[in-house]
Amino acid sequence: MIKSKKHKPNTLSKPRRSGPIVISSPLAPAEPRPAKKLPPWDRTVDLVYHMPPPADTQTHYQHDKRLGCFLAAHGRAPAASPWTRLPPAIRQRICLLLVDSHLAALPASPPVTLSRRVFTRATWSRHDLVVLDAVTRPLQPYLATSLALYADVMLALLSRYTFHVVLSPFVGPRLSPLATLWLNKYGPYMDSLIVEIDMTCLGLGPEPAAASLGPGLARIQALLHDLVASQLRRPTSLPLAHLALLCRRFHGSRPPRPSSSSSSADAEAVPRSSYASSRSHRSHHSQQSLKTALSSNTRASSTHSLEAPCTPSFHHHHPRAGPEYCPDAHLAICDALSPLASRIASIRLCGFSESYSRRLVRALFPAANPDACRRFTPATAWPLLPGQTCCVDSPPPSSRS
Repeated sequence: MIKSKKHKPNTLSKPRRSGPIVISSPLAPAEPRPAKKLPPWDRTVDLVYHMPPPADTQTHYQHDKRLGCFLAAHGRAPAASPWTRLPPAIRQRICLLLVDSHLAALPASPPVTLSRRVFTRATWSRHDLVVLDAVTRPLQPYLATSLALYADVMLALLSRYTFHVVLSPFVGPRLSPLATLWLNKYGPYMDSLIVEIDMTCLGLGPEPAAASLGPGLARIQALLHDLVASQLRRPTSLPLAHLALLCRRFHGSRPPRPSSSSSSADAEAVPRSSYASSRSHRSHHSQQSLKTALSSNTRASSTHSLEAPCTPSFHHHHPRAGPEYCPDAHLAICDALSPLASRIASIRLCGFSESYSRRLVRALFPAANPDACRRFTPATAWPLLPGQTCCVDSPPPSSRS
């Protein structure tokens, strides 16, 4: 079990806290209201663990090894050219300066998303992410020159940017080739990656009827297995510098569904306009059948007198809270990341439960130092869009002013 010192509350230990609180982001007067009000996001846990860096880090050696793996994946060696005659360290420095010159033109260096806008709009604004084409288009003249220059520029790009991807039941190679094929091809050469797992679809969605659907986790688990398989091609000496694993899910339980009696009453209710238009027709029809009804009631009076009177009965339904939007048991699909224990240098977990976050950190870092774990209160892994609410962890009493 991971323990921490008492004088460091923001570690992986269990400090004294007041419990989660709900915060909201108000809408500006000019902003349109969301199409539907979503439940609060679950962001009660946001922690980071950094593995201690090695004492001797040889940047040039790492670049040479990464370049060798990149060229081996393409199956051929680059042709000799004046560019290849330069020392690898010089080529790396030139490409990093080239990528940095374009990176400086972007506002606040946002992550490069590999997912379509339909998968990111629930938690990210358009300004929070940048598409892949925006960072590769200025570099196309260099990428199309030769294999040697292509490899050096791509490695510089993959090491300088943070990449982002959303995994959901609706992500596949045809609909999202960048989030699947491109990620698994170039992911082993990235330094920073954000994997956002969408657990708000199908049976985990906000609608009351979603409770009758399946969670659709098999597809997400298959995507995680593909991601792990691609990352296992990464040498242990070149670990992923930073992995952010974000679980997008709602906090709390579903509201109770409407009772059957109220829905039946609504279904049997007759609109006022329909009643007014057909009133005269029903009056004429009732006069024609009056004699038949009276004779029938006379014959049945003896039978009804022996039965209990037909009195209306009222059943009081006390609505109970529905099931959780996303039970903690569903988080176990991320156990698929356990084989990456020796290929990740740091990890950030947000949206998971406290117990599962601890368990996953121990699985990925068996010799984890609890003093190196930091906790963000409140969570900052996502932006909070206008009109949305989220449940975050309240700061410990010692950190409040």
